Amino acid sequence: MIFRSVIRWLVALLGSMKKDNFQKVLLLVSVVLGALVGLGSVPIMTRGFSDGELALASLILLFNGMFGVFDFFRPVYVSTFAGSAIRISVGDIVRSSCVIVLLTSVFFIPPYFYVFSDYISAFSYVIIFCSFVLFVFSTGLWGALDANRQVGLSSFLRVIGTSLVYAMFAVMALTGGWSLEIFTLVLFGSQLIVMIATILFSLSLLERTLKVNVGRRFYKQGFLTFFQNASKIIIDFSDRLFIAKFFSGAFVGIYNVFYDVSSRSNTPSQLVSSYYYPRLCGDPGSIPSFMKLGLMMSTLILIVALAFFLAGGKLVSLYFGSDMYEYSDLFTSMLTLWSLFSLAFFAQSVMRSSEQYGVLLSMFGVSSILGLVLMYPLYQWLGLSGILIAVLVMKLPGVIGYWCLRAHLGLHVFSFLLLVFFQVFLFLLSLDFPVKN
Repeated sequence: MIFRSVIRWLVALLGSMKKDNFQKVLLLVSVVLGALVGLGSVPIMTRGFSDGELALASLILLFNGMFGVFDFFRPVYVSTFAGSAIRISVGDIVRSSCVIVLLTSVFFIPPYFYVFSDYISAFSYVIIFCSFVLFVFSTGLWGALDANRQVGLSSFLRVIGTSLVYAMFAVMALTGGWSLEIFTLVLFGSQLIVMIATILFSLSLLERTLKVNVGRRFYKQGFLTFFQNASKIIIDFSDRLFIAKFFSGAFVGIYNVFYDVSSRSNTPSQLVSSYYYPRLCGDPGSIPSFMKLGLMMSTLILIVALAFFLAGGKLVSLYFGSDMYEYSDLFTSMLTLWSLFSLAFFAQSVMRSSEQYGVLLSMFGVSSILGLVLMYPLYQWLGLSGILIAVLVMKLPGVIGYWCLRAHLGLHVFSFLLLVFFQVFLFLLSLDFPVKN
């Protein structure tokens, strides 16, 4: 009874605190919590897990990141219901979630037989799919929070799920002797906890009926976003699947952990762009300052990448362990790529706010397909460096988007071009890898 009363009190408290300042605090807490737990857990994992266990843990984290690519109706919920007197209904969420599961479940089958069957059992893969279903049903509820300008709260709930996975993996690395099924059950448990918490916090914002309030326009924009996110699957995961297929299990773990840690540099950009997205929908005049903010955040990531480049392997070995010293250039390359991709979150928010879903799809589609086509030939020619160059091509949507939106930058278009030049320059300097397949 006491636990139930505390939960009800928290729901009432957080549900009533919709002011911008509180949401900004929650966004900040999300960034800090995600950084502390995620970055704090990784060195424990790299030191405590065996090569095989690290590969398994990194694959589970890969799936956890892959789920986000299928979150393609949430931004359309925001653009449809932000500022509207009509509420999102339970029927809307159930229907859109079922559509997502039915459309995307087919994507889970080929990767298992061609890549993951060497690493995990069919039973564990089913647990991963069930975790994905829980995630999907949470996305519509996050859309309800975002549409009501509770972006900080929805971000906090999402970070809680990922932080639970990292924290449990750190505990497992310290204790040892865990089976593969436990790795996948950790993922399932985290998604279940997040879904229950999300239901509690979003229920008061929903129309509690099975009535459907969205029509063809909603699903048209959703499907355009789906195809854009299909491009994101290629952008975010094709290199890791390629590495898993052609490189040793030990290097698979190293690559995935490096990728996961470096990708966290984009978390602030993602959260900030999510926070301002509902506001851009109602205030197009704020677009120029928003895009300049994007340039600043991309520059900060580039500065961090430069620090790792200048420090050689010292920072990498200090954080990941001395065994990772020889891979420091790889980590610098990844950070530089994320500096480049950071621009995509800001360009995406601007284009979605003006309903340029078709242009956005073209941007991501061209980059992803071109990079995918180049990956194998470049791998044959340059090895791991060739794979990273193909990834560079895939990370260009933000650059393309900023160029299409350059009218909003004014004289800052020169700052944008200079930034991209230094990003590509540092990336090329860092392409020096000792890794062989």
